[in-house]
Amino acid sequence: MDKDGFLIIDKPTGVTSSSVVQKIKKFFRLKKVGHTGTLDPLATGLLVLCVGQATKFARYVIDEDKSYRVGIRLGVATDTFDAEGKFTFKGSTANISEDAIESSLIRFRGKIKQVPPMYSAIKKNGVPLYKMARQGLRVDLDPREVMIHENILLNFDGEILELYIACSKGTYIRTIAADLGDVLGCGAHVVSLRRLSVGPYVESDMLCLGELEQAENKSRLSDYLLPISSPFEEWTELLLETEEARLIKNGVKIKHAYTSVLGGVGLYEKYGSSEKRFIGVGEVSDGGILSPKRLLHGV
Repeated sequence: MDKDGFLIIDKPTGVTSSSVVQKIKKFFRLKKVGHTGTLDPLATGLLVLCVGQATKFARYVIDEDKSYRVGIRLGVATDTFDAEGKFTFKGSTANISEDAIESSLIRFRGKIKQVPPMYSAIKKNGVPLYKMARQGLRVDLDPREVMIHENILLNFDGEILELYIACSKGTYIRTIAADLGDVLGCGAHVVSLRRLSVGPYVESDMLCLGELEQAENKSRLSDYLLPISSPFEEWTELLLETEEARLIKNGVKIKHAYTSVLGGVGLYEKYGSSEKRFIGVGEVSDGGILSPKRLLHGV
């Protein structure tokens, strides 16, 4: 499985997530590559790419929590909620203090509801919202519930503040910036955004796109890939005997003594005297019934 796994890229600013996928496909001559969550062109940082059979497990990474460092300019609101948009409002920041910001940030902790920005890839009747927005169209969107685990004020210079935000999937950092500007009464938009983590993946896992493009040995993709099992390292691990693994691979639910475990599990098959290999993920329900959910092909 030299070409199956996760590639963790440090996306540079000014490029789309899709263009990074295409660069990697072309550079390593790959057929199947995808990403697990778009970063805006303005944003930098951690972009998880799925290579080969890892694409089967993309949704598990998509569902993971994420963290960001974001720079927010107070005093100006834009139609895109970031620095690439047109100014829609200008307000005074003269009386905005760190205490006022800290008090306002309380509203953006825990479970909150936010309306996605019009300039986003969300689709309405099959059409991406950003295409509608570019045509001057506006649609009513229902608020979505997201979880903000942390938002910490790192710095404020009187105009630009910097936050650390840890949140659930589906959170729009641009919307937090715009809503914060509304609460403060001065308007606000994102001027910088860096994704720091996605689930188990952190900054130290990231590879520079430029370094990969300049690598001498383009055939050794396996040197850069993290294993397909890497998103599930914190999951309960079930080690299956040969016959159990055969049944699971054929889509058969099996009963086992997993009564102390419920929910998602990583599935490993014993082989040799003391070896094991990852074969996919399953779910244990009441009564110790193990069901296969996503399995690797050809193992």
